[in-house]
Amino acid sequence: MGDNTNKNKRIEHSTTLNSGHAMPLIGLGTYKAHNAIDLMLKALDLGYRALDTAWMYQNEAEVGQAIAHTDVKRGDLFVATKIWPNYYGEELAKRSIDRSLKDLRVDYLDMMYLHWWGKNALETWHVLEDYHDQGIIKNISVSNFNEVMLNDLMQHAHVMPSCDQIEIHPLWPEEALVRYLHKHNIQPVAYCPIARANPQVMQSDIVQSCAQKYHKTPVQVVLRWQLDRGIAVIPKTVHEARLPENLNVFDFKLTEDEIKGITSLGRADGKISHPMNDEVWLKECMNTPL
Repeated sequence: MGDNTNKNKRIEHSTTLNSGHAMPLIGLGTYKAHNAIDLMLKALDLGYRALDTAWMYQNEAEVGQAIAHTDVKRGDLFVATKIWPNYYGEELAKRSIDRSLKDLRVDYLDMMYLHWWGKNALETWHVLEDYHDQGIIKNISVSNFNEVMLNDLMQHAHVMPSCDQIEIHPLWPEEALVRYLHKHNIQPVAYCPIARANPQVMQSDIVQSCAQKYHKTPVQVVLRWQLDRGIAVIPKTVHEARLPENLNVFDFKLTEDEIKGITSLGRADGKISHPMNDEVWLKECMNTPL
């Protein structure tokens, strides 16, 4: 569909993971993306090459339809999904992986995450390692893991996680965890990267100043702030008009002072998603019907 300029263009703006595989620095987050096959196809047409989904998003089949109908070569795509905690454990994890492969219409995954820490997370990691060793999953990673969880995992793993996908944005910059991840050669990936366009971010003096200086939108400034901190991003949108805006962030860089200024917007109550120490939330994760 549309202009063929980007159809089979290889990833230019990517990072090399500890596995040796390249991953695009910007992907399309598909959380809450339903009846959105056309939007996904438009994103691929514009040059997006990473699609991020999860069993819990209940749209793997739609992502699979987009993959089946795009003209972009499979080898140029980076397809990521996640196992929800109620599928942790050897047999359930295998079911989850095999179902994801079927729904996504692929014979391998570029990335699979443990979606949250949970009971049997380590056992499930070993299942991911087995699929990784077979070449069925190219990169295995975690999401919503803190330093304690990562330390525990790495003591028992023979394949290190390639990424940790966590909530990061100016109100919740995760400075310590990002430093830890870089130290251990684990790529931080930010979900909710623009804080859902929170006015306290978008209308802040520092973001507005940068937007004027670089002739960019506040959203583009915040995405650039992520990239300049060594963080990959998966901004989600269900609005086609925002797709090119989120992708057009590679022609400028922020100064160190500007990065520090945006980071200073962080606050103790800035987290948007459920905290990892919320036992009620984690229990709900485990009890979500299969």
